[in-house]
Amino acid sequence: EDISVIMALNNSNQVPESGTVLDNNDGTYQVQYSLTLAGSYQVTVAIGGVPAAGSPHVLTVQAQTADPLLTYAYGQLLAGKTGVGYSVFVQTRDKYGNKISADPAAFPEGQDTIEFEACEQIG
Repeated sequence: EDISVIMALNNSNQVPESGTVLDNNDGTYQVQYSLTLAGSYQVTVAIGGVPAAGSPHVLTVQAQTADPLLTYAYGQLLAGKTGVGYSVFVQTRDKYGNKISADPAAFPEGQDTIEFEACEQIG
């Protein structure tokens, strides 16, 4: 049978991804796929071009852990004065470049306080 699986990232102009469909020769099929963009996908399973019952499905793909090589900081980093508060922002990204957001349950304000130690010399 002609079975296809298409995964389209919601709210995106990305080209939909296709899964590789393997026939188990027992009436069941296995789909293999690898997605690198985090987000909500619409997954459509079709038989002979006709969507299967219950299709489309929603698949949520989460970012992986932070990759230090793709994580960056910005803000007041190079100069400052004593007694003045400054903001430094850190954007974490996984190895595919997906932004990693704070867990709303753990950080209801969407931020965390990080304490820095002052040092006399770097390097």
